[in-house]
Amino acid sequence: MTDRLLGTSPLMKLMRLLKLRNEDATRFLLLFEDIDTDHNGIIDVKELVAYTKQDSKLMLEVMR
Repeated sequence: MTDRLLGTSPLMKLMRLLKLRNEDATRFLLLFEDIDTDHNGIIDVKELVAYTKQDSKLMLEVMR
């Protein structure tokens, strides 16, 4: 595992539980960091809506 996956946060534990490949976990973390604009470790509804407005294609996928 990479150093990025050695944390004890719920997110890190979930990624280990799901047995994500290192490259997938890294991509997921980078995406999480992009969405969590206030960097509090939580993606709230406002942050999610703001992110999905940036990428309408992503919003269409989420709505399926």
